[in-house]
Amino acid sequence: MPQEQTHLVGGLYCVNKTLSTSDPLTICTAEQIKTHEAVELALITLSSNNQPIAVRDYFKQLERRRQTQSIRLRHLYDWGQQEKQIYIASAIPRGISLQQILDTENIEIERAIELGQQIGLGLTTLHAQGIAGLDLRPQFITVDTAGAQERVQINDLGLRALLQQLSPLTTSDQRKGAAHEIAFLDPRYAPPEYLNHESIGPWSDIYQLGLLLFTMITGRLPFVGKDIQETAILQKDKPLPALRQYKHNISATLQEILQHATQKDRHSRFANAAALIRALATVQQEQPIQASGPMMALQHSSEPENNSYTTEMYALKQNIEHAPTIIGGPIRSHHEGKVTQQLPINDVYAYISTAHTDTSIALPQPQHTEHIAITQPSAILGRLDPKRNVRPDIDLSKLDPKMTISRKHAQLCFTEQIFTLEDLGSRNKTRVGDKVIPPHVPVILEHGDIIVLGSVHLRFEIPGTPDIYTTTK
Repeated sequence: MPQEQTHLVGGLYCVNKTLSTSDPLTICTAEQIKTHEAVELALITLSSNNQPIAVRDYFKQLERRRQTQSIRLRHLYDWGQQEKQIYIASAIPRGISLQQILDTENIEIERAIELGQQIGLGLTTLHAQGIAGLDLRPQFITVDTAGAQERVQINDLGLRALLQQLSPLTTSDQRKGAAHEIAFLDPRYAPPEYLNHESIGPWSDIYQLGLLLFTMITGRLPFVGKDIQETAILQKDKPLPALRQYKHNISATLQEILQHATQKDRHSRFANAAALIRALATVQQEQPIQASGPMMALQHSSEPENNSYTTEMYALKQNIEHAPTIIGGPIRSHHEGKVTQQLPINDVYAYISTAHTDTSIALPQPQHTEHIAITQPSAILGRLDPKRNVRPDIDLSKLDPKMTISRKHAQLCFTEQIFTLEDLGSRNKTRVGDKVIPPHVPVILEHGDIIVLGSVHLRFEIPGTPDIYTTTK
């Protein structure tokens, strides 16, 4: 069989194989000719009447997206325009799509909540950069099952909005399914504001996550009509069906959480993705998912016969704040459902600890856990060298007898309610989790992230933040 003819895109990417094509979008694999790294390319052919402003705005969004690095987000490498074609180079998604899992497996409640929490953490990272209105259909979310713990990745790069601006779909196009699935606004997964042409923001993603959780738990979509129009009406007007219609072992708490996430009025939804994550951590099942620390205060109690709120539901309703999150604004931190004290707390912005909880890293726990306080909004981590008069803000020399940490290895910063870590051109690199971060490119840190400087593993901790992934088996 003859091999497909290859050509260069952007002077860097040698196209290998076409995965899918539907005018004006083509998805293919390619090789970066300098690093020989395999990437996925999205190629969009522009027509003569395309709007340059839409392309320019999309490129600005991609710049913010590239700066937002997380293990829960697909890595974005490069983009550009070559004559009448836009190209976007990104990492090839790892694992299998959530849609494949939904098609072939019955997802247990505990697993559905774990996956939902990971998606929520990815949303929190994106929302902190002012990126919202994502396409969270399950075919654009992948789950990597190779490690000790499943890792969810959000793969959306904002293509749907761009394609709709460049080549608007008519109603007949949608009925015939002529548009590429990325450009198609599927009403089964669309928040009401999408269908009503209202303001879109983080609240829209919270609604979509609520739909995803319902689908993972029950194995079916909550709103499906005879056709697109009827489905859209159901999505806009009908309340979320009862989970117990499809699965019997559902707590009242879980039903209430999903109802709040999918309120038709965006002002009645969770304040942000972090609030939804913490609410999910209160759900008690036969294999209970627990949050360490104060979040464990909400305990499960039996449901009264008069169908009134249970004790846990009363506490949840009293503590969770329902207010819109403004896109681009600071993400409010919730603790026991309430806004926490602004950092620093007792003059401490964060801690780095020698203890780690990542079971995918086969390292022995240290005999004595050491917590190093970060007491300033910007701190350089490194190794003391008096002879060269190099004195980092945080000296990690005693943790690094092999001297794998550079004198000025990395910089930890706290700005606009966000923690970032930047490698300062270190000799032995900096990792967050299992990913090497490129030099001089700040990446966002989340509570519980494992930071690796040379051969030293540290756990990043934010004061007052519960470990929502701590589970009991």
